[in-house]
Amino acid sequence: MRNIRRNGPAIALALGVFATSIVPTAAHAQASEERAGRLLGELTAAELNGRGRGTPGLKLAADRVRDEFALAGLEPGYRDSWAQATDAGDNIVGWIPGTGDEWVVVGAHYDGLGVGADGTEHAGEIFPGADDNASGVVALVQIARSLLERSGDHERSIVLVAFAGEETGLEGSRKFVEDPPLPLGKCVAMLNLDTIGRLGDGPLVVFGVGTAEEWEDVLTGVNFGFRFDLALNEGSGSASDHASFVAHGIPVLHFFTGAKPEYHRPTDVPELVDLAGVARIADFVAETVDYLAASPVVLTFRPEGVDRLAVAPRASTRARRVSLGTIPDFARESGGILLSGVMPDSPAAGAGLEKGDLITAIDGGSIDTMADFQAALAGHEPGDAIDVTFSRGEATKIVRVTLAERKH
Repeated sequence: MRNIRRNGPAIALALGVFATSIVPTAAHAQASEERAGRLLGELTAAELNGRGRGTPGLKLAADRVRDEFALAGLEPGYRDSWAQATDAGDNIVGWIPGTGDEWVVVGAHYDGLGVGADGTEHAGEIFPGADDNASGVVALVQIARSLLERSGDHERSIVLVAFAGEETGLEGSRKFVEDPPLPLGKCVAMLNLDTIGRLGDGPLVVFGVGTAEEWEDVLTGVNFGFRFDLALNEGSGSASDHASFVAHGIPVLHFFTGAKPEYHRPTDVPELVDLAGVARIADFVAETVDYLAASPVVLTFRPEGVDRLAVAPRASTRARRVSLGTIPDFARESGGILLSGVMPDSPAAGAGLEKGDLITAIDGGSIDTMADFQAALAGHEPGDAIDVTFSRGEATKIVRVTLAERKH
């Protein structure tokens, strides 16, 4: 299986994944987009102050998500309650009971970065977190509505979770797998929506395809009715809540539309979110979940398909203290780090790195994958200087870059 595929072969038909109910009508799409816009605006409103860890704004967001779950028709999903308490805030949990004892999880984190701390570049500024990750929460609510509108019972239960504490070390999802509402050994898959708000005309990136032998066929079959430009990436990474499930041997998928220059900045505002794209992604994920819950498909976990960061201690990524300021093309898994952009006023920008450059080495060490890139930076401190080797067209260049402190 190659590292990346775009709309793979049609062998998924053999699995019975047929696009029978997945293409929404124009009226359905418009209604979904309007609801999405309202919820997106509420989650990113100034009074929520960026939904920071343990803040009143986060509690307001949790209450809003709970209300949306209830309005959609979900049942309370954590031992007859909507809330699972964590140190970071409450996970909000709803579910659709199945007839059997297996279950599927769909999740998105609802916390954000809050307000810039004193002494930092953005002191006192609110981080609205529209793309990361109000967009995922909006899609999660739409998925709940879509699944409950379908007729017929599922054999597998569907648990929908809005996680707290993702931005502070996956606190919510770690608590969830430590103390799940149903036996974790019966959880067959976890699908994660994180940073899905900027689809535009780009690909829908799906990480984690290598965590189950069957994922490519399932996704290809579902995509017959959508015709997304799918960028299927075998590695799962450790940068979002699905990593907590990979560590317990559960197949995962992470849906993503790529980091943009506004990522983790006060400029991640709702006006930049592609609401139509969010709605389309939600419909795609709902169809995937519906298939997993209603069919007898067995997913075969592939630990060899998980990159080394996915099961490494959290410190290998979240505790990384330095930033280069590059925005990788996340649809590319190997062959170097192709830059889809460079953060303004970053070390990379100051060194002259540009969109389209291909990073192939750091301090002489080869960089093939994102795991290599993360590992190369993990051992450095702010102020360290590194040599970055990159290709631009036919030319190969080396620049000296002084690393900055990673603010978030």
